Amino acid sequence: MWYKNFPVLVDSFLFLFLIGSQLWSGNVCERYPGYKITTSRSVSVQRGLCAHVPCSFTIPSDKKLFKNVTGIWYRFSNDTGYTIASKNNPKLQTNGRFILTGNVASGNCSYYIENPIPADMATYMFRFESGPLLFSYRDIEPYVNVTELTDRPTISTERLVDGKEVTLTCTSPGRCRNIKPQFLWTGKITITKQKNYNKTYQDGSRTFYSSITFTPTQLYHKSPLYCKVTFKPDLITLVRKSLNIEYAPSMKIIIEGVDTNDTNSVIVMEGDTITLRCIVNSNPKASIYWYKDDFVLNQTRSYQAASVLLANVTPSDAGRFQCFAGNEHGVINATVHIIYYGIPLDGFPGEASEDSFLYRYRNIILPATIVPVGLLLLLALLVFACWR
Repeated sequence: MWYKNFPVLVDSFLFLFLIGSQLWSGNVCERYPGYKITTSRSVSVQRGLCAHVPCSFTIPSDKKLFKNVTGIWYRFSNDTGYTIASKNNPKLQTNGRFILTGNVASGNCSYYIENPIPADMATYMFRFESGPLLFSYRDIEPYVNVTELTDRPTISTERLVDGKEVTLTCTSPGRCRNIKPQFLWTGKITITKQKNYNKTYQDGSRTFYSSITFTPTQLYHKSPLYCKVTFKPDLITLVRKSLNIEYAPSMKIIIEGVDTNDTNSVIVMEGDTITLRCIVNSNPKASIYWYKDDFVLNQTRSYQAASVLLANVTPSDAGRFQCFAGNEHGVINATVHIIYYGIPLDGFPGEASEDSFLYRYRNIILPATIVPVGLLLLLALLVFACWR
């Protein structure tokens, strides 16, 4: 049965011979003009992903490669070379993770690494065999470094508007051939439709996507949305997106300086000081204006609030005050009626106005009239009772 292991013995013997010979002392290109290799000296590949590494080589102009020339990538371990990838020689074993993709006959030694494992961290060497013409390129021996998975998926950036259906897409990292990741979306939104698909390129590599359709509402604003991509049970990567949902303004009026729960109208007396505050909730930020009888007022603005100060109230401050707020998604307004009552005349300073007269009539004249009328009604009842 020894003959079944003969190719492996020959392969190992060849490497021991080459390493021990003077062929590998000094610079190969200088000792052998015309033989040159161009590729990266170091390659990093994340677990679960892949990398395509360009590589080209030359031979002397008076030499020619056969069409079925064999290309081989070796991995070194403890000064021993092991076949990792080959082309045009089915007898040479490969590990399936390191693939020689280039057309060796045209001087292309490009290779592809997919889903590497820590054991793949090593130094590699390229060699071709074309009939009697053999050569191993030792000037550049790429070192492959296998790292942990750090790349994250990406979520598309479509505009989110309250009440308008939208589709978001999550794109898996990497562009590989045989790796098929799984997608999982999580968040507060209610997903109405999900679709997973991929795009295949001319070189056989693929990009994987997952899209979801939902209707955003203001309730979801700033809530997190996650897209998790699983390559293996121990190889998971995810991305978090904070939902920026746009919506029309809503408004709240606060009146400071008086004791009232009514924000539609408020009664003030001469000399009072009040503040009308208009607080708006919107996305994007709304424009806010206070008007009195269709004239714009001076106001104090702080983020999404605008305030108007009425200091030392006089009759001229009475009237209709309106707050308007709007963004591209809508406009809203609220009205506050300021009702002025002057100070009563009985012993207090101030000039009586029509409003103050009404105040005196309601609070003084009417009670004085009601009492005699009540007494007359009571006397009539007594007379009727005696008559009966």
